[in-house]
Amino acid sequence: MAKKRKERLASASASSPNAQPSGERTPQNVWEAIFSLFWGPRTKYPFIAVTGLVVVVYAVWAAIPAEHQKALLSKIIPLPTPSPSPVSDNRQNLPIIVLNVNASPSKERVQTKVEYRDVIIYQALPTQNDCAQFHQIPTVPSFNIFPITYGTTSGCFDLPLLRMRKVVGGKYPSSDAEAIAGVTASLGEELFASIFIDNGAVDLEHSLNTTTARDVRITTTVSNEIGTTHSVTVLLTAKNAEGIQQKFPVHTGPNEKLELVPESGELFDAQLNVIDSGAAVGNNTVSIGDIKPGFANAKYLRFRVKVVGA
Repeated sequence: MAKKRKERLASASASSPNAQPSGERTPQNVWEAIFSLFWGPRTKYPFIAVTGLVVVVYAVWAAIPAEHQKALLSKIIPLPTPSPSPVSDNRQNLPIIVLNVNASPSKERVQTKVEYRDVIIYQALPTQNDCAQFHQIPTVPSFNIFPITYGTTSGCFDLPLLRMRKVVGGKYPSSDAEAIAGVTASLGEELFASIFIDNGAVDLEHSLNTTTARDVRITTTVSNEIGTTHSVTVLLTAKNAEGIQQKFPVHTGPNEKLELVPESGELFDAQLNVIDSGAAVGNNTVSIGDIKPGFANAKYLRFRVKVVGA
């Protein structure tokens, strides 16, 4: 009697929908149980499993900053690096001002948070090789090749070649749209024009002979027409690198124009040490010598313009 009862219980257990198939492993925790529900040998919900996986992947991707998304995509699917548009070199028609970029920086520090707020400090300067996981690093001198940032960064980003803001109470653009719109200033106000120079070539010691940008020059042009719309244009060139240029619009009153502030040029290193100041920058070409690759060798050149009456 007892033997028959045990046989009936064993038969019922084997036919139960919740019975563990012979040889199938019992889940050891809740995560393993959930995984086996959707992906185990007895999966009954393949559509839900695929949908769940898609949701998880999307959530992880959405948590990655947009700049890094673009960089990762370019790493996974290599895209041709767009070459800078050809630019005319009109340096021979302008006076050349030579700045000693290799001079020992002064101990003066720029008060970025209070007075200037125009350049960024790389808190942890990465090497171009560190950036290789996100970007294709060129083996020849190349200017400002990394994704553009409009804020403080410690990663593999570049500032725009040219930014402008009012000296008093102004701020630099925080987006492409603001940069395209330009800056508006009133009669008597001064504006900073800030230029960022970064050689994005691979920064290996044994290749510096071929990756260093030679005879780097910055040509600046300030429009002098009378009216409501003006511009400052920057052309960055080197003997062994393609030139890049950028124009920044300035809006004023109808009977006004831009005028250079004499000897307002300042040159900074990557950590905002003042290398040179009081330089005559604007409507001329500034020579800053050779620029080695790497964020640690980036430079900033800044000068001022003023809105004056016609």
